Amino acid sequence: MAQLRAKKNPLLKDTLFPLVFDTTVIGRHPYCEIVLDHGAISREHARIIRDQEIYYIEDLHSRNGTFLNGKPVERKQPLYEGDVIRICDMDFTFYSGDADKPSDSSLMRPGHDVVYDDTPVNDSLYIMSQVPVVTQDQDTMPGKSNADVKFRALVDLGRNLNSVLEDMLPHLAANLLRFFKHADGAYVFLRNPESQKLELKAFQHRKNSPNERLHISRTILEKAAAAKTAILSNDVSGDSWFDTSQSIVDYQICSIMVTPLLDFNNEVFGVIQLDSRSGGHRFTSDDLDLLVTVTYQAAISYENARRYERIAQERVLEREMSVAHKVQLGFLPIQPPKLENYAFFDYYQPAKYLGGDYFDYIELPDGRLAVTLGDVSGKGVPAALLMAKLSAEVRYSLVIEPTPAQAMQRLNRVFCEDRWDSRFITFMLTVLDPKTHQIVMLNAGHNPPLFRDRNGQIREIADNLGGLPLGTGHETVYREDTLIMEPEELIVIYSDGLLDAMNTGGNFYELRRIREQVGIPGQTSVDAVGRSLMNSIRKFVGSAPQTDDQCLVIFGRYS
Repeated sequence: MAQLRAKKNPLLKDTLFPLVFDTTVIGRHPYCEIVLDHGAISREHARIIRDQEIYYIEDLHSRNGTFLNGKPVERKQPLYEGDVIRICDMDFTFYSGDADKPSDSSLMRPGHDVVYDDTPVNDSLYIMSQVPVVTQDQDTMPGKSNADVKFRALVDLGRNLNSVLEDMLPHLAANLLRFFKHADGAYVFLRNPESQKLELKAFQHRKNSPNERLHISRTILEKAAAAKTAILSNDVSGDSWFDTSQSIVDYQICSIMVTPLLDFNNEVFGVIQLDSRSGGHRFTSDDLDLLVTVTYQAAISYENARRYERIAQERVLEREMSVAHKVQLGFLPIQPPKLENYAFFDYYQPAKYLGGDYFDYIELPDGRLAVTLGDVSGKGVPAALLMAKLSAEVRYSLVIEPTPAQAMQRLNRVFCEDRWDSRFITFMLTVLDPKTHQIVMLNAGHNPPLFRDRNGQIREIADNLGGLPLGTGHETVYREDTLIMEPEELIVIYSDGLLDAMNTGGNFYELRRIREQVGIPGQTSVDAVGRSLMNSIRKFVGSAPQTDDQCLVIFGRYS
């Protein structure tokens, strides 16, 4: 039975705490399985969980934390023979308590020195048995003999394999030693997607050796992986293929089985190795046949778990991005301003959940109204975060600076700082005085707005100001342009997502189509102009996906 032993504590001395239950809670509360009467210990401080052959330690959000081998326990972590758990000033050593069972050293941890032996081996391999491993239906699996044994093994494996990906490999190693009574060691390797090398991810030994140096012959593993063949050699000592493999010599291995793990595309993603040491029994061809069957089921279970985890992560990310989308919309105006003699229309649609386009209506202390629109370079989360910063800085700059030009210069200085990863922002600032109907405009590298006069004529405005985008030049000076807005006139400010809207034929919407829609006779309201323009873009794009954020603001005077 597994147990904790108190270490040199004057209160507990060498007290033993048997881990009888599947869950053992440690804390100050009298209902805990292990009660520690210490003021610094939380009522429910930590717990030890038994899952099949493996024990885990987990902190229960305690005030002073739980430590495993000197490091804080931040999530559920497996326990190994001899591990030291510290709770406040109390230390406990973990013992598995069962020498007959495989040791709990089935995950890689500090203290396990793994040495990979890449020494080439001879091609004259003395093979007792080999079985091709391919993805196939169970009815056509190799070796229909011993069907009863295989069926029981598959049932046991399905029952005992944990569906949590990070726990599956140690469970697999433990189950392999349960199925193969003659095996002294079980190893699970996975292929590193970057280096493409097979790396040891979990192992299990019948006899515990906490600080044992593990010699692994990677050449043997790659031999089985390349041929997609399960290999058995039951006379390693006399096998010329293993003559130079230091791992075989060090471990005094007399029999070995190696079989690849195949994914749903029949590609090798890992390898399983079983060995029998000197003085033990040798593997047979029936053992290899059973290993192929077990490996087949293990590969399916692992691939299913990996696929499920990927889907679960995608769903979590999708929920988080949906929340982030709602938060980002909170930075934008809820509704257009209500200003006598003026009307407003706005439209905002990011290409993905989050976007880098921005617009706002900002009421200034003297009664003027600032209408702003910007476009942060890039897309996605970085652009959205910078957009949030822009939203706050625009409001602050317009309030503390005496003129729009000085506000623009301050904004530029803020975004010229190195911390923004060389990103820039095109930005259009328009300040409307409803008393005098004067419009002050400043342009930081943005698309020039369109102005429709009372005769229906359309021209670009603020196109000759020459301001660089925010964040591109410390010494940029921004000049103002002004005009007086007459009744029945309007201004259209837009991001390049409208210009670059692309249809299935690869054609862009372009400026000429925007001008045509804005200039349609009979559209007297800004709302009619805005809806007509966006409907035209949607019809033009059709079923093609949106490739860039789209932002549009239109305002006009009506008396």
